[in-house]
Amino acid sequence: LSPASLQRLSEAFDPPAGVRLGAVSQSGYCSSCGTKLEAVPLTSAQYSEMSSALLSAARRAGSAQYEDLLHFGEWVKGRHYTYIVDGANVAYCNQNFEGGGFSFEQIELACRWLREMSDGEPPLIVLPSEYLSEDTIPNHTCRGRHGPSVIQPHQWELIQHWRHSQNLWVSEPGSSDDWYWMYAAILAGPGARVLTNDEMRDHSFGMLRSAYFERWKARHCMHFSFSHGAQPDRAEPTLEIQEPQPFSVEIQCCGRRWHLPSAPNGAQWLCVELPALARDEPIEPSKKCSKVA
Repeated sequence: LSPASLQRLSEAFDPPAGVRLGAVSQSGYCSSCGTKLEAVPLTSAQYSEMSSALLSAARRAGSAQYEDLLHFGEWVKGRHYTYIVDGANVAYCNQNFEGGGFSFEQIELACRWLREMSDGEPPLIVLPSEYLSEDTIPNHTCRGRHGPSVIQPHQWELIQHWRHSQNLWVSEPGSSDDWYWMYAAILAGPGARVLTNDEMRDHSFGMLRSAYFERWKARHCMHFSFSHGAQPDRAEPTLEIQEPQPFSVEIQCCGRRWHLPSAPNGAQWLCVELPALARDEPIEPSKKCSKVA
């Protein structure tokens, strides 16, 4: 609901007692009633449907793409990953300047930070084949007027290190690398996180139902920012990572209390407390939420 619609709805209740506009703290507590909102997970059936949709997209691209994504899925199942890196998205972040381009160094920096966050557990890097199949790589920045760039010896060392540690997957030519990091996160389970700023609005994701695709993004995607783009003549940039919120920005029912967020990001919440139920109609345990003491 828009903030204006939320305001009109709050004024429509008669009597207005038990209906308040408020906010939800960063830790998930409602300012109006003290209820802690939940992080609403996807069901097993929804994860399974997303997995099938990705495989169907790969099948439409061709048999080689489909077989490679299947092979990748079996490979991921045999390993334990908490963090997955959308390599191309990380490499191009803050590189839209004269001389900027695909940065292997930014990928390595992100991997170091993620290892620190997970007690040394390495993340999975997913990259498109065009950045590893030749000695030169394309430049897709807005200012990439100088054309492809040559992979430097120290960059090849990074690539060989990722390959040797078996934490790099290169997507099949003709495939979308997005399928791979999303598929890895689905297979890795509810605790998996993808480092990406990709809002996933393009046709590659049109096959996914928006209702729980948005829920999946909110629970699994970590946005990030570098202080500046990595360059040989500048100090190493710092990285800031935004973890998913500990609660879901969607309508929630907690006992007799309903919480309705404003669009698009829940800046305001309408807290509605319904009349008490009769004694023979107890609140279902599954509907109870924890509260501030």
